[in-house]
This record gives sequence, structure tokens and C-alpha cells, in this order.
Amino acid sequence: MKILHYEYQGKDRYGSIEDDLLKVIEKDIFSDFKVTDKTILLKDVKILPPVIPSKIVAAGLNYAKHKRLNVEKGLAYDLLFIEEINMLAKKYSCAGLT
Repeated sequence: MKILHYEYQGKDRYGSIEDDLLKVIEKDIFSDFKVTDKTILLKDVKILPPVIPSKIVAAGLNYAKHKRLNVEKGLAYDLLFIEEINMLAKKYSCAGLT
């Protein structure tokens, strides 16, 4: 089964892909869900990322600037930090990209 996260008529949903159709999935896909007989044409939906994370955890040493700051401070361990999704949207706007 191929599962797709999509938006249809302003609602965020999941569906099972079958040829050019999506069969609507009811309930939470991460627990007990049911594939219904309700169908939507695949061409009529907006495809969304598989999941929407609430935050991203990153290691400071993955970024040159953070690594340089850690070396200057004499830190010998990785610095972990959290980026909230809304902060990333402000920093890296995707406007105009398709």
C-alpha cells in the first residue's frame, strides 16, 4: 500500500494510492486506520510532505558557524539545538517555488 499525505478542499488528509485515484483513509495512520471506498482523483489534490514535524533537532557541529564558535569557546562536545518549524518558515521562505 502506498500512502499519500494530501490537501483536498482545504482539509489535510491521508489516502491510499491506486492508479490515478486516492482512497480516503480515516483515523490516524500511525495507529488504527481504515481505508474507505471514498475516492478522489489524484490530479485534484495538493501533495503534502509525508509528515509535518513540530520541531527539528540539530547538532551544532553540523554547521560551520556553530563548529567555529564551539572551537573558539573550547567546547569539546556537540551542541544540540531545536528549530521550531515556524522559525524555519520565517528564515527560509519557499514563496514562488514549486
